[in-house]
Order: sequence, then structure tokens, then C-alpha cells
Amino acid sequence: METFDALMRPVQSAYAVLPGNSGKYAAVEAASAVGLYRLDREERNPLRTTSYGVGKVMREAIEAGCTELIAAVGGTETSAFGAGLLAALGCRFLDGQNRLIDYPAGGDLIRFDAIDTAPLYHLTQGCRFKVLCDVDNPLTGPKGAAAVFAPQKGADAAAVALLEAGAEHFAAKAAATGHDCRAVAGSGAAGGIAWALKTFCGADFIPGAASIAALTGTDAAIRKAALAVTGEGRFDSQSLHGKVAGHIASFAHAHGIPTIVTC
Repeated sequence: METFDALMRPVQSAYAVLPGNSGKYAAVEAASAVGLYRLDREERNPLRTTSYGVGKVMREAIEAGCTELIAAVGGTETSAFGAGLLAALGCRFLDGQNRLIDYPAGGDLIRFDAIDTAPLYHLTQGCRFKVLCDVDNPLTGPKGAAAVFAPQKGADAAAVALLEAGAEHFAAKAAATGHDCRAVAGSGAAGGIAWALKTFCGADFIPGAASIAALTGTDAAIRKAALAVTGEGRFDSQSLHGKVAGHIASFAHAHGIPTIVTC
């Protein structure tokens, strides 16, 4: 299907339909639409990028009759805290002049004056959401999405400060829904996409690396191994907060298996 990358350029993406407990079960990978890999280094600017494209994929799945959705949210180029995804699902963001912000990016968050959630709730009524999180960071603060992850997506110090202010502003507006999830572990995943799905869609968070390792038999294989070998593009403090290499190393350590990380 056709959707958009983080700069709203047409790209091809897809979702998988799986057997579900009730109705159709759709699996969506956020990075397949708005992944960091789709942008050249000089194009990366989280003040301009949006998650609208992955929201469009989710909307098509819902309109095709899927009532359970699971989203793998790692590897995105966005730090707009899921605003674009929510817009694609029908949420309307208005500025101080009552103008609609169609494809909200990171730099737009501070302009939010009103949020109309009625079309979103109409579309997602009866749907259940799960999020596979690749990190356990909260939404805001020194360990939040802007401070920790925005620099690797192209943000300088000034942009990080603006994104943090936008996140706090957006979260305060969203708190009117009765849910303040900014401190929940995992809310900072994928530039806050996880937070948006939990706050507005009631999503459950699932540790991504641990879940996939269990499903693929990786944990069972490690228990029988003499040595575990894993890898990551860059191994740093982020790796120990829910990413694959951190999970493998921790699980192996708990079972007395030595581990090598290539990076």
C-alpha cells in the first residue's frame, strides 16, 4: 500500500493480518513507513518529521476490519510524540487561530491549542492496541524521548529544547482526556508514538525484545548455549533499556552464559 515517509513523501508499506482472539489482528511496523533509514543524514530534522505515514497504515487496517492492532515502534525518524499518527487516525489539532494542523511534526507541538478526539474515537471504537516497545524511557525529562533519542535523529541542542517544551505542552493538553502517561516506562519509544497510542487509544505496552526473543525461541537457545553473540549499530546506555542487545546480554547473564556484543 502507498503511504508517506517522515517527510510526507510517498512510499510503499504494508501491514500483516494475523489470527486474532476476536476479529482480525493487524501487525504494523512503524519504521516501514517512517523509519530513520528512509532519510539521508542531511534530511533528518525531527522538528519537520511526522509519524502520519504509520497512522495511515493503521487506519487502512482498521477500515479493512481489523479490530486488534499490534505496533512495533522502534527505528523511527520522528520526535513528534505520535501527533501525526493520531492525525491520520482522525484526531484534529488546532492552533490558536483555530486553524487545522494537518500533518503535525515536532515543531508544531507547541502550537497546539485544542485537540478534537471525537473522529479518532469514532474510528477506533472497539479496537484494541498493543505496542512492542524497544526502550523503557518515559516521555519527557532527562531520560525522555527528546533528550535521549532526538539527537540521533538530527536534533541539535536548541531543537531538543523545543521538542521537550512541545512534548510537555502536548502532554498537558492530552491530560484533559483523563490520562497522563508521560511518566510510564516505554512512553518515550519511537519519539513518543508509544505514549500517543497509550494515552489516546488505551494501548498496552509489551517489551519488544523480550517478546520477540520468546516467540522465536531465542531465550531457549541461549539457555543451551556456551556463548551468546548479539550486535547493534551502536552500543551505549540506550542499549540497556529494552533494546535487543541489552535483553540478550541480560538474559544470558542471568543464566550464566557469557556474551559478546558486536557493534
